Amino acid sequence: MEFAGYAFIAIFVGALLLGRHFKATREAREAAEQAKVPSRAVDLRVSGWTASELRDVFRRFSELYGLPEPRVAETANGVFSAKWTDGLAPSHILFAVNYAHYPEGHDLHGRSICAAAKVSAGHFDSVPAGRSVTIYVPEDDDRFDCVHAVDDRGTAYFGDFGKSGFVKTDRARMRTCVQALFG
Repeated sequence: MEFAGYAFIAIFVGALLLGRHFKATREAREAAEQAKVPSRAVDLRVSGWTASELRDVFRRFSELYGLPEPRVAETANGVFSAKWTDGLAPSHILFAVNYAHYPEGHDLHGRSICAAAKVSAGHFDSVPAGRSVTIYVPEDDDRFDCVHAVDDRGTAYFGDFGKSGFVKTDRARMRTCVQALFG
């Protein structure tokens, strides 16, 4: 066999091995992303909607992401809890908090929406181990595709949907209503 033949075989085998590596890396990343946070570890609360409106908001959200619909129950004084019995992937928690503020097909005029999720420790790679977080849409939000979080030690984080994970920020921008949701 000539040099060109051996070179072709070497390139072909190298490409095959490299392709398998990238596929395995992608599959591992997707599996990690789909690892669900158990329902008991997430407390997602919302105010500003009626029970039927919130059920419709999260029905649409669930359809959009191929998820089962959550149970929606009133906790007190117009504050509702949404629970996905099978849990949610970390990204879906972020998206659900954001979607409660900016749902498709609903008029937001004259509403004061507040949504946040408390998530127990160990479910977000970019938050130090052992720290639980509260996730919320920041005050004066003008991006519509991000959330903020504060861990149980007061460290603030910014989460952009176009990037993976949270990064520390010096501006928590937590809405005053967030604490009232869990009061």
